[in-house]
Amino acid sequence: MSLFVPISAIAEAAGKTERTLEIAVARIVSGRATTWRGTQLIVRTVNGRGGKSGVRYEVLVDSLPIGLQEALKASSQPPTPVAFKTEKEAAFTVFDRMFAEVERTSKGTVARADVFKKWSERELVDIKGGKTLRRYRPDALRRIYADYSANGLAALGRKKRSDHRTVKAIVTRKFDAWAKPLGLELEPIEKRLRAYIRAQHKNHEGESNIRFKACRMLEKIA
Repeated sequence: MSLFVPISAIAEAAGKTERTLEIAVARIVSGRATTWRGTQLIVRTVNGRGGKSGVRYEVLVDSLPIGLQEALKASSQPPTPVAFKTEKEAAFTVFDRMFAEVERTSKGTVARADVFKKWSERELVDIKGGKTLRRYRPDALRRIYADYSANGLAALGRKKRSDHRTVKAIVTRKFDAWAKPLGLELEPIEKRLRAYIRAQHKNHEGESNIRFKACRMLEKIA
């Protein structure tokens, strides 16, 4: 296969996290390493989304170890159509694979964030029904997993989010109660805080570190 493939495809075929492969390839590009798994990789950089600098790496398939080349060739074959009795069964079959990967990682780790990021790049069954495929943001996949952990299969048949029609705090209930009497506008604060938290997730920060940084950020903007 004389073509270049993204890190995400190689990571899936190798059974590694995308982050692990990115580090290995970056070492080769920077000259800190010459081989990976005993082979000299041919790497190119592509401008676009992904990575802090907007540059992502792609590797020539023919330069990969033989086992990985064969795995990528096998994965490029069109899948055999599978018939499901219900939409919920189809959703469970697809999402169960993601849940299994998530549960092999620890909460708040880079590895878990990588799992959600990898699955967000795939076309998945729409849990709202309609026999359509769609992509989910990483935070949406986190919600689905949390809902499934708490409520089982019911989470995969919801037309709306499990917290639909519930009263939500703008920032936190404690902060809202303190800020409203002072006349602070909460929505601009919420938008800045959400943008900051999203940036931390993109940088693969752990959950506890994100909470700490978000608290510090809230002190500054309030």
